[in-house]
Amino acid sequence: MDALDVLVDEPVGLASEPTKAEYAKMLGNLSANELQNMIDEDHGAEVVGKFSGKKYFFDEDELKVILKEIESK
Repeated sequence: MDALDVLVDEPVGLASEPTKAEYAKMLGNLSANELQNMIDEDHGAEVVGKFSGKKYFFDEDELKVILKEIESK
């Protein structure tokens, strides 16, 4: 049997789930057309955390603020 050399002893944990503000920044990476479609067709957007399953809802007004930020770039 081969011997193992311990190089680093680090605790292991999960990365924290993004906040609603961080998800809003991620939505800002979408195209203006995609956000406008979410506003027109869905009247909002729901983001679900991959690991926690926590749901964040963005209403039309919140999406319009993000859309304005995209269009101002």
